[in-house]
Amino acid sequence: MARYREIREVEAYQWKEATPDHPEVVANAVSASKCAKCGHDMGAHGWLQIPRKDNTSVIVSTAMVCPGDWIVTDDNMRVWSDVSFKNRFKKV
Repeated sequence: MARYREIREVEAYQWKEATPDHPEVVANAVSASKCAKCGHDMGAHGWLQIPRKDNTSVIVSTAMVCPGDWIVTDDNMRVWSDVSFKNRFKKV
């Protein structure tokens, strides 16, 4: 995982495809349908499980992760599109 700077430093991970390589992402079921946001097969997507801020195992929300999206692992666990991430963050 590389480090990036916005106003403050954050850790970020770029989602490539539906592989279990990020501990907070659950892979989407294989599907032939296309994503309206990015055009990739839905089977290449994942769902980011966003835990409660007190670090309990309670999941408070989920966010869809498209191939190429960035997961910023700060207090809010956010998903950024590749273009938005590169416009906002610079590699440290």
